[in-house]
Amino acid sequence: MVKWNIALFINLFFVFFAKGQSKLSFEISSGPVKNWMKVSQVVNSPDYKIDSSNPIQVNFGINSLYKLSSQWNLAAETEFAKIPFNVSVYSQNSTGLITSTSIKKISLTNLRLGVRYELNRGKVNYYVQPAIGFAISSNRNKIESDSTADRLSSLQSISPTALTLKAEAGVKILNGKKNYLILGVRHQFGLSRLDTRTFRTNMGTPSDPISITSTGSYSSFFLSLGFTNAKSRQEKGRVENDRKDNRSELLNKNGSYGFLLGGLRLHEPSFQFPSIAHFGFANLLLGQKVNNFYGEVGLGIVNINSIYQINHDGHEAFILHREPSTIRYIPITLKYAIPVSRRLTSNIGFSATANFIFSGDYNSGGGGSETGSRTIDGVTYTFSGNYQLESGLQPRRTFFNAGFYLEREIFSIGFLNFKFSNNFGSDVHRRIRASYNIDGMTYNVTSESRLNGFLAELGFRLPFSVVSQRQKKLQKLMREL
Repeated sequence: MVKWNIALFINLFFVFFAKGQSKLSFEISSGPVKNWMKVSQVVNSPDYKIDSSNPIQVNFGINSLYKLSSQWNLAAETEFAKIPFNVSVYSQNSTGLITSTSIKKISLTNLRLGVRYELNRGKVNYYVQPAIGFAISSNRNKIESDSTADRLSSLQSISPTALTLKAEAGVKILNGKKNYLILGVRHQFGLSRLDTRTFRTNMGTPSDPISITSTGSYSSFFLSLGFTNAKSRQEKGRVENDRKDNRSELLNKNGSYGFLLGGLRLHEPSFQFPSIAHFGFANLLLGQKVNNFYGEVGLGIVNINSIYQINHDGHEAFILHREPSTIRYIPITLKYAIPVSRRLTSNIGFSATANFIFSGDYNSGGGGSETGSRTIDGVTYTFSGNYQLESGLQPRRTFFNAGFYLEREIFSIGFLNFKFSNNFGSDVHRRIRASYNIDGMTYNVTSESRLNGFLAELGFRLPFSVVSQRQKKLQKLMREL
């Protein structure tokens, strides 16, 4: 998952820091999704009906466009969705539903590059947008099984990625300013298999396995909200340059600002289990700018999954357990920025942060146990085990962060901030000890969670001077009314 987060991060970075930012548009979209599965079933009996329908899901997408001409745009697309796998067996007689699998959802990330052709018709425009890309499954290289008295079921990764083709068409409704609305439809066609769920029931129905395979294919209706920095020819010249200078001066005035920052940890190489490396965090900060120096203080929250994993008989993650925890802290940051453009619209800078933890559930203790069986490739494994969260941990209440960032003015109201940094100095905040017996083999593991590691961060800085100016304009407009 980490490298695809990086792909999205780099995608946004090049879009917003590209030359000719006035030619850029940015869209966010969401809507209902119908996933299309390939179903293979060897059941010829007229007594039973197999239903592999899956519920409608909701997707979320980010679309970045670079204007090539009045009708053509280059598009970089990132989209997130869920794929549900479900099988139900019905009797064709009067008994109705016999059994069904639990719904298993896989996260799907779609990365695409395409072109948009737009027919300009004034306030309402029409477009088509073909694209090519990759679908990435969150179930990469894993096998998961669940068994009950009446069924056997497993979910297996065939390939972590699939090449995809996408067709899209929509209606673009302009509002007369720099925003617009899109009503559209898209279909994505996957060219290879991603994940397969195999199902076999033991309740007197045909015992032949039924498999459902996802290729990343789906259809979707969606609604998009678009933002553009496009400028007309009339805006060019000396007056426009003066306006840009005034805007840049306002954005870069000394004074206070608000800053929202969030991100993901990329990797903590000292961990025994790489999957522990994932956590997400968010900071809400107040800052003060004095020339090239910035000081910030605020509140931060980090959600981390402590994970232990046991591989058995060549099967990766045969046992996989996640134990979430939340830590809250106060970050205090000092930054120094160097302007890299004439109008001060882009900066490169360096930052150092001390984080002071004031609450967290890292020493709550607790634990649990589980017993069961799993069938993989026709082989049934029995297991039992327990885990214990160590209580009484008293980690040091500080950790530190240092890194560099790139900042770019966006939409004339603030700065988009891309930051690469490293957390260090963190103690162990959670320790889990687990012991399992799988078919007579004993496994003992210890999982430790720290906050150290490299981070990829995305933030938005809003100078309060801009807020004050907009407020004055609004008050003036209200007086005129």
